[in-house]
Amino acid sequence: MSHYIWWVPTVVIFYALYVWASKNNNDAIGTWYTSKWFWITFAMGCCSFWTIVSRISKNLMFDALLYDLLIIIGGYTMLVCLGAASHFNKYQWIGMFLILIGFILVKLEGK
Repeated sequence: MSHYIWWVPTVVIFYALYVWASKNNNDAIGTWYTSKWFWITFAMGCCSFWTIVSRISKNLMFDALLYDLLIIIGGYTMLVCLGAASHFNKYQWIGMFLILIGFILVKLEGK
């Protein structure tokens, strides 16, 4: 159980920074290969905490669902905070919430 104390916040913080870099990369002016944000996002994309989490996991199915849920919730939350979701229409918001409900239902089915 103690491994959740460090890897859950680490994943949330890392993917919040990854989304922030991705947003800056999307907003960057110029060619893709001259943007520092492209290379920062590229380098961050090459790193994955899943290899560490899967190695120390005691319940791989639960940890995989939790990891994916953290990425989705953290990513959407960061995009909303950065204003990138301002163009979402009601169907896109409904779809996002259905995805989250689907994750919860998958977990409930496993009990």
